[in-house]
Amino acid sequence: MLDDILLFLKIVELGSFRKAATSLRLSLSTVSKRISALENRLDNKLMERDAKSITLTDYGRLICVKFQSLSMYYSQIENVNNDYKIQKGQVDDCVTLYIGVHIAEGLVNQSLESFLESNPKLKLNFISITLPNSITNKIDGIILTSKFFELTGFNTKLLCNYNFQFFCSRDYALSHGVPKTVAELSKHKLIGGISEEYKPLSHFYMKNHITNEKILLNAEHLQLKMNHISFLKEIGVKSNAIFPCWAALCQEELLSGEIIRVLPDWTVYTGQIYLIAKNDPSPAEQLVIDFLIECCSEPLMEVYSNQI
Repeated sequence: MLDDILLFLKIVELGSFRKAATSLRLSLSTVSKRISALENRLDNKLMERDAKSITLTDYGRLICVKFQSLSMYYSQIENVNNDYKIQKGQVDDCVTLYIGVHIAEGLVNQSLESFLESNPKLKLNFISITLPNSITNKIDGIILTSKFFELTGFNTKLLCNYNFQFFCSRDYALSHGVPKTVAELSKHKLIGGISEEYKPLSHFYMKNHITNEKILLNAEHLQLKMNHISFLKEIGVKSNAIFPCWAALCQEELLSGEIIRVLPDWTVYTGQIYLIAKNDPSPAEQLVIDFLIECCSEPLMEVYSNQI
């Protein structure tokens, strides 16, 4: 009976049979049958229900008052149990992660194997998305994206910012030299960008992260513009041009000397990374959320921004 009372309290908390069923991973019919069985056992009606809302009866309100602490104690026990499972790597569930391609490559992939080794019972469906436009309201999982948007029943949180800078290949630097000022960029061939709305970017929004000086650099005349960060790097490394990219995607090339940073004190563009997750995530989802937050932590982002 206590389980059914807890179910009743969850319905009252969320204001809906359907929301309670989703939160507890039960079918709507199961929730309805259990509440009906509870009312029969108590020989009293707990609530009146219509298509849009529920209304507690006097007896239902009395049950809420008498058992309100039960829900709190149950949640505390559940939290302790979930924390113990997480500490012991015993979380046994499946989570779907929808993640921007460049975010996966730049921040997550290098830590993914050790995370899964630490949680051997966790199953992760890792789905890359080029643009968040492919996401619908029927999503069931966690989203990590550079595009802000909201979904019903989900919470959208800004995790961190990331900066684009200019790079060029070692061969380009040897052949053409490297500009020392923003003004000198006009003497070099540049690759431009295209927004997530498929609109060619007309300017680079240059900012000196030391002096905070800002310069709007015209990009309307550029011959080649691209909308995919990974393509920018792959083509930029092989091109006879200076290209913008996220330093987190260029670590191997920077360390090997294949490419070099151009105007290292300047950023070309600042983007954001958003985490979109259910308002009431499961223990397995919370485990993945904590992992993603750690991947996007400020110390890590600082390493990616400054390491050469």
